[in-house]
Amino acid sequence: MFAHQKYRAALTLLLAAIPCNAQQKGLTVDAVLARVRDNIAEFKKSVPAFVSDESVVSQRFVNDKLKDERKTESSFEVKPRGTGEMDESRTIRLVDGKIAKSQKLVLQKVLPFGAINGYTYALRFIDDNCLAYSLGKVQGADKTILILGTPKLEAVGCHYLPSFSMKALVDPQSFQILRLEYTVQDCEVHIWLQGIIAITPFLPCVLSKDKVVTDVEEYAQVELGGKTFWLPKTVTDDLKSTDDSKKPVHGYYEAHYTNYRLFAVSSKILSGDVVQPQN
Repeated sequence: MFAHQKYRAALTLLLAAIPCNAQQKGLTVDAVLARVRDNIAEFKKSVPAFVSDESVVSQRFVNDKLKDERKTESSFEVKPRGTGEMDESRTIRLVDGKIAKSQKLVLQKVLPFGAINGYTYALRFIDDNCLAYSLGKVQGADKTILILGTPKLEAVGCHYLPSFSMKALVDPQSFQILRLEYTVQDCEVHIWLQGIIAITPFLPCVLSKDKVVTDVEEYAQVELGGKTFWLPKTVTDDLKSTDDSKKPVHGYYEAHYTNYRLFAVSSKILSGDVVQPQN
């Protein structure tokens, strides 16, 4: 195990010493994915519980006319589990600029349109056995790496629609994900109390014609407890009708995450409290 760690450390130093253009000429999709997956594994192992401020705008259009709009400000908490998954929760503070009537409000019952799954689950697309991966053309002057994902349609136990596609932009120096985007067409949509919401592509889709859903997550470096982590800064969901119906529907959701900080629980003894001695 120690020999393997020394080899990987030496490889990392070697790659860092090679110019970016020379590195990318020899890159394979498997090599890129291996580095990205190592980063994700390290993230899941080391990320602490944290809190961020979440600002959301949700809109529903019918026939290109805005029918519903809602804005929320929340405290968004993420607590890692020992399994590598994460528990997410939020406390909605403001709805359309007014203090929320209850701290137990559920976002699905407040917004006219939005995503079901939380943002931290998006990273599992990079380790999905139901997708076939390839390298796309490098992006921009900094030679950002592009990974493309398409469904393995013949794979047993896989349920992606043929229209599904995934794109991931990867930083060529750190091999961290900068942007993750997926699109799926003709997939079932579900109903919320105030309108429609996008389905979750992590689950099997039921055919529902003439709808296209696009989800985008953008990531940035955040410092927590003296360590640097790559965490989402923006999440958007967009659902559009692709048919020529008289009343095409369009839903748009945008969330911003700022002011990241460690999750902390504090308590203090108020005057008048009786402290029981411990044996």
